[in-house]
Amino acid sequence: MKKEALFLILLAFLALGVRAAMWSRVEMVQPDEAYFIWMGQHLAEGKSVGEFQVMERGFKGQLSFPRVFGFITRSSMDPVAACQWVSILLGVLTLLPFHSCVRSFASLTDALWADLFYALSPITIQYSLWAMPHSLFNVCLVLLVFFALRGLKSGRSIWMGLAGFAAAGAYLARVEGILLAAAFFVTALIFRWFRRRNLFIFAAAFAIGSFPYWFWLHQETGIWQLTWSEGRGVSGIYVDFISKLIRNPSLSALANFYFRNFYGGYLLLPKILPLVFWVLAGSGAIRILRRGPQEVRALGMVIFFSAFPLFLYPLLEAVEARFLSPTVLFLFMLAGAGIPFLPEAGPGRRRLVTGILFILAWGSFLPGTVSLWKSFREDAMEQKKLGEWVLAEHGRNPKVLFGSDSRLCFYARSACKRFVGMRQAVEAQKTGEDLAPFLEKQGVDFIAMDTRYVPKFYPSLQSLLADPPKEWRPLKELSERGEKIILYEWEKPVPRPTGNG
Repeated sequence: MKKEALFLILLAFLALGVRAAMWSRVEMVQPDEAYFIWMGQHLAEGKSVGEFQVMERGFKGQLSFPRVFGFITRSSMDPVAACQWVSILLGVLTLLPFHSCVRSFASLTDALWADLFYALSPITIQYSLWAMPHSLFNVCLVLLVFFALRGLKSGRSIWMGLAGFAAAGAYLARVEGILLAAAFFVTALIFRWFRRRNLFIFAAAFAIGSFPYWFWLHQETGIWQLTWSEGRGVSGIYVDFISKLIRNPSLSALANFYFRNFYGGYLLLPKILPLVFWVLAGSGAIRILRRGPQEVRALGMVIFFSAFPLFLYPLLEAVEARFLSPTVLFLFMLAGAGIPFLPEAGPGRRRLVTGILFILAWGSFLPGTVSLWKSFREDAMEQKKLGEWVLAEHGRNPKVLFGSDSRLCFYARSACKRFVGMRQAVEAQKTGEDLAPFLEKQGVDFIAMDTRYVPKFYPSLQSLLADPPKEWRPLKELSERGEKIILYEWEKPVPRPTGNG
């Protein structure tokens, strides 16, 4: 027991050290990081959710992490670093319930292999560095599985109650947690993993942990948030899905929409999890199947939680790699059991094959680790530098900024009264509205044109890079790693006086 605790402590420090080294490379926040950090500060000032209109989008997603961020940033000189370290520490702490999960159905050796995979995998490192809810969501999922496995082993209701509260925590981190809890309830009922009484205790605990938030959020925003997409509430991710079905009400169209997105997510898996880990996960699953019925049910739960993200997220327009991080977490549990899978081999041969698998596993991590190390130095620094310039020059006179990236507004901070995204302008153009009337209606003061995002995402505005309107007066130009950004002040026409003179 003491050796096991010592190994865990050493692994936790190893995971922390690796993440700290990677964090030192981070130069720019991600757009969603900017939202969560700034929303946290907004809530910490006592303002309501509905008042948050600084960024391109108002309310989106859940508020548990922003509330934590708001508390942390009150006493921090560097709010970005403080919030990122919250995520890092949650990522490291996940190692404890992760280890306990594997120990529920496998040996200590298996668990330590799985722990190593979790601690040093590029994907688990990357998503624990971001000041987003991924770390909180994943730790709640792992706690949910841990409590459920304990309930499976002991049959005691208290563990299923704790599992229900863990599921509520996952929902409070990311909205899809409610769909996961419902799917888990139904799956467990079908396969009879637990007694019905314990399953209803799980559901009751989830409701107790979630319903107060539902009613509070509805009071704040008018949204009954069961699903989410751009803050649309209960309509959520199904709005586009249903609208497509209405326009083309055929089963083939529905299937084509879903499976096209499913295929895109499926193609991501070999990129974020090398082939050797699929082999290890498969061999680990076979090894667990050879044990008793309790271990088989535990295997079923782990497979359910690893497969759920892949089947849920195709309901969205596209599947992103970060959404599949829970899949990788639970596959690592199985991969740990797959390392020593040579039951008929002698000790010497087993050690040889284990050594080969070890080299293959860590060798397959190397390209992803190197890529991750380099990627943090490839972000759009020109947006950050221009935002800081706007803050220095116009901090006491907030401006409405128009651009391609909301991080410009984030780094301009108090100098940014509101951000108007180019996506809004492109949508207005589709309805026949010209750019100048749109900018005037939005009250835009400054326009930022960049060569990184405008040609790629907003080609209809690309001509403005070479030929800006004469009413745009250039204020600042920055070049960064081959990319350029220019800030213009829009000299709005003075309206002519009306009347009889």
